[in-house]
Amino acid sequence: MFGRGEPERTMNQETVDWKKVWDSAGFRTMTWAGLLVLAVAAAGLPFFFSYIESRPGRLLADPLLNWLIPADHSVLIFSLIWGMVAIALYGCWKSPVYFLHLLIGYDLLLLSRYITISLFPLEPPVGWIELKDPITNLFYGGSFITRDLFYSGHTATMWLIVFSAAGLSLTGKWAGYVVSIMVGFLVLKQHVHYTIDVLAAPLFAFGAAWLARKIFRIFY
Repeated sequence: MFGRGEPERTMNQETVDWKKVWDSAGFRTMTWAGLLVLAVAAAGLPFFFSYIESRPGRLLADPLLNWLIPADHSVLIFSLIWGMVAIALYGCWKSPVYFLHLLIGYDLLLLSRYITISLFPLEPPVGWIELKDPITNLFYGGSFITRDLFYSGHTATMWLIVFSAAGLSLTGKWAGYVVSIMVGFLVLKQHVHYTIDVLAAPLFAFGAAWLARKIFRIFY
């Protein structure tokens, strides 16, 4: 999936050679800062989710969801998600630059979702079916959350993995696009998100990946 990259500052520029980039104070600082932001944001999720579950939201009219018959696709959804995560981890092992792009981008996604979910309280779609994944649910405080809606974090993460990989081969890019679209469609089919949640996800993911690269170039 990971092919030859662009000549300057791409994910393959520092293939495997973690020691070389770790000698850079800028790289170390960004890594520790990124991990700290991730830890704090993840630790706050159970409290944040408890808050949003206790407040009322707005039920949206969604013609596409009305047309889709809800069904449980949890196994397929998380097979695709964790498959993409495994590929992303392999990419991080191959390239510390990709690792840092992805870390910063994911931090930005988490922070933006704190903001968007707070600003746009929504009720879960009619006919929603619980997404069952024991790994992800560890961060949800042990219960399924129904109001973390705008925008779709699952879908955005898939797009971020692709957008962050500057040296991704053409085949890898198309495979990533297909998986991202499939995850977006399946969460709609399961009625755990509105159409607007899924359509907004790649826009936020692209913005996070773009901003992550800007931050990377400033400090490294």
